[in-house]
Amino acid sequence: MEDTLKCKNCGKSLKPDWLACPYCKQPVQAPQKKCSHCGEELEDDMVICPKCLQPVKTAQEKRCPACNAVREEGNEKCPGCGRTEKEAKAAVRAIPEKILLKTKTKMKMLKKTNYL
Repeated sequence: MEDTLKCKNCGKSLKPDWLACPYCKQPVQAPQKKCSHCGEELEDDMVICPKCLQPVKTAQEKRCPACNAVREEGNEKCPGCGRTEKEAKAAVRAIPEKILLKTKTKMKMLKKTNYL
């Protein structure tokens, strides 16, 4: 669903790329970016919210679940780890299983050596 802008002076519908209202000549102000956590108004170049210190999320920013690298839109593979999104999600799900397997192996070794 596309956001429609309204002129604050005359109320007519405007296109997002217009710089002024063609009906009343009122300059169009770009919608203010807001913090998704606290609602504080943000400037375009801010990377954290000055009020709540949460990172500013951008609409096009998508992170890899495996290595947390920023994935560019349209790029199938992660620039950080080289995995596709599906592969990265599978790798993250496998981490607890690997830890559990290592822990069980260490426990068996400790029992054999009478440390437990």
